[in-house]
Amino acid sequence: MHPSLYLSEADRLCLRSIIDSTSQFPRPSPAQKSALEEILSKAITPPNTDDLWNHVGLNDRVSLVSPRDSRDYFNLQIVMPAESDPDQERISVLLPLSIGVIGRRCGETVSWEGPCGLREMRIIAVTKFEEMAV
Repeated sequence: MHPSLYLSEADRLCLRSIIDSTSQFPRPSPAQKSALEEILSKAITPPNTDDLWNHVGLNDRVSLVSPRDSRDYFNLQIVMPAESDPDQERISVLLPLSIGVIGRRCGETVSWEGPCGLREMRIIAVTKFEEMAV
């Protein structure tokens, strides 16, 4: 088990609903379902919800930067597939980048396979959805 892969119970239920749904659009591919299953199998739900504040969850805003070039960065929000809107920096939890960061803590370096090959970035900020609503 990866000790820093934390998910809230609500996020676990949302990810499970994506995996189990037969009517949701867009439907996840078998590889995406497998990746979500792996996240669910490794993640823990900490007994103290305060432990989730530095970890990426659904609807949270995340800032990432390349360890090789500080001008290479992303600011995005991880959302359910139907809520995805790249123009608003809202990306689906089914994308490789989202799968790479969901449940991870601020400060971790994450990697994922993108269209141009393997990408690696460090999570430099997590703004919880509740904070954005205030």
